[in-house]
Amino acid sequence: MALSLNTLGNCLYKQGDAESHAESVQSAREAAQLLTGLPQAQRAVYLPDLAGVLTNLAARLSEQRDARSRDEALKCRSDATQIFRELARAQQKYLPDLARSLNNLASMLFESGDAKCQAEALQYAREAFEHFAHLARQLPAAFEGPLMMAAGNLARIAADAGLDAEEELKVALKASQQDPDSGSS
Repeated sequence: MALSLNTLGNCLYKQGDAESHAESVQSAREAAQLLTGLPQAQRAVYLPDLAGVLTNLAARLSEQRDARSRDEALKCRSDATQIFRELARAQQKYLPDLARSLNNLASMLFESGDAKCQAEALQYAREAFEHFAHLARQLPAAFEGPLMMAAGNLARIAADAGLDAEEELKVALKASQQDPDSGSS
């Protein structure tokens, strides 16, 4: 049922009108609640789905410009990132999802304008870049594009923090080469 609600939310979102958009947010919320409420044994099986639902919900909520929606979006994005981190530790195949989630979380935190959030954004942007650099060494065709996006995000956040963006990229690239077990960060 939860996955059907998520699919319904995706379909509603694609319609583009305000009413459908609001219904898509509600469908995603319901899907997340259903998956979160599963017994622990079942919940473990559906963790990738829960992370995906939370990611979708965060994206939709972040488009609404009110503070309450932004706060909920940030919580969803953070929860999804933590789930992807847990999944990537157990199975390397989730590392691209973790990297994307970290990059999106970094952007969201950076856009908040809060100094504490921007410091966290820099940390997450570094980590996302490191993971994408590791992945791009393994599969360049698949991950050079995401690596460039993560590089741009890290450079933008570093520059805004008054840091040398080029130096930040060099340090993050060096760190990615020293940590081949990138699911453990």
